[in-house]
Amino acid sequence: MPTPVRKRAFTLVELLVVIGIIGLLMGLLVPTITTTLRSIRVTKTRAIIRDLEMGLQAFKLDFGDFPPSKLDAAYPRTGSAKLVYYLRGPGGSGWGTTGGGRMPFGQSGSAPKRAYGPYYQADDEVMQFLKVGSEYHPVAFLDAFEPAGPILYFKPTVDVKGDILYRKDDNDRGGSDPEAKSNFAADLFFRDCVVSGTRTEGSVIKTLYHSEDFMLISAGEDGRFGAVGVEHDGDLFPAERNAPASERDTSIRFRKINYDDITNWNQ
Repeated sequence: MPTPVRKRAFTLVELLVVIGIIGLLMGLLVPTITTTLRSIRVTKTRAIIRDLEMGLQAFKLDFGDFPPSKLDAAYPRTGSAKLVYYLRGPGGSGWGTTGGGRMPFGQSGSAPKRAYGPYYQADDEVMQFLKVGSEYHPVAFLDAFEPAGPILYFKPTVDVKGDILYRKDDNDRGGSDPEAKSNFAADLFFRDCVVSGTRTEGSVIKTLYHSEDFMLISAGEDGRFGAVGVEHDGDLFPAERNAPASERDTSIRFRKINYDDITNWNQ
C-alpha cells in the first residue's frame, strides 16, 4: 500500500509572521511613496506656473502689457478666468486672424494681418469650467495636486506713490460660483502671503507687496490659499486660520512656518 504524501501548509504562526513583515514594510514604504508623490506634484505645478509665466511674457511682447486681473467690461470675470481668456484667446485659438479679428485691448485702424498666440495650451482635463446656461466656460488652469486646484492670477496696480497694490478680490468670480473664491481666509492672510516688508510714514506703517509684474499662485497640497503651519517645541501643527482670536492659545509663542503655496516668486 503506497505511503500517503503529506502536503505541507503554513502554520498560523508563520502566516502571522509573514503578515507582520508585510505590514512593517508597508509602514516603511507608504511615507516614502507619499513624499515622492508630493514632490512630483510640486515639480509639475512649478513647471505649469513657469510655462504660464512664459506665456504672459510673450503676451506682453505682442500687446505691450500683461492681462488685467480685476473685473472690467472687456471680459466680465476676474483673476484665473482672465488668465485663461487672454492667454488662449476668446475661442481658444488665439487673437488676430485666428481669433475672428479680435484683439485683447481693442483695435483701431485696419484689421489684424496675422495671428497672435495662443500663449498657453491646456487639455480640458487640466482646466476648470463653469456652466453658464447650457454652455461651459473655462475659468482656470489647474495645478497638479489631487484634487487639482485653480491657479490664481493677480496683476497689481501702482498707486500715486509708486507702491505695488494687489487686490484679494481679483480672483472672486461672483456669488454664482462659490468654488471660484480665492479661498484666502481674510485680507490679513492675503497680505501675509504677498507682503515683502513694511515702511513707516510718520505714525503709519505701510505694507509693501512683492513688486513682481504679476502673481501666479497654486494653493499647494492643502488646497488652501494662504494656509500656514506653526511650530512649537519642534512639533508642527496646522494653523487654525479661521478661528476667532478669542479661541486661539495666546499663552504659547508659536513660530510661523512658510506657506505651502507655490508661486512664481520665492516665499
